[in-house]
Amino acid sequence: MAENVAERSNIYNVLAWACFVLSFIATPVFAILGIILGIFANKQETGKGTTAIWANSILLIVGTIAVVLLYGIAGLSFFWVARSIMGI
Repeated sequence: MAENVAERSNIYNVLAWACFVLSFIATPVFAILGIILGIFANKQETGKGTTAIWANSILLIVGTIAVVLLYGIAGLSFFWVARSIMGI
C-alpha cells in the first residue's frame, strides 16, 4: 500500500513538472493543470509537490502578465498602423 501511494505521488509530481515545462508554450492551461497535479502529489505524500505548485504558480503569474503585455503591444501597434493607413 505504501509503495502505491509513493508511486502515485511520484507520477503526479513528474506530471506537474512536465506541465511546468509545457507552460512555456501555453501558460494558463498547463500552469493550472500543474498546480492541480502538484496538489494531488502533496495530498499523497506531504511536501512532495510543494515546489511544483510554487513553480507553476509563479509561472502562471509571470506568463499571464507577459501575454497581456504582448497582446497589448500588438493591439496598440495594429491600431497605429490602421490609423496611419486610414489617415486619421
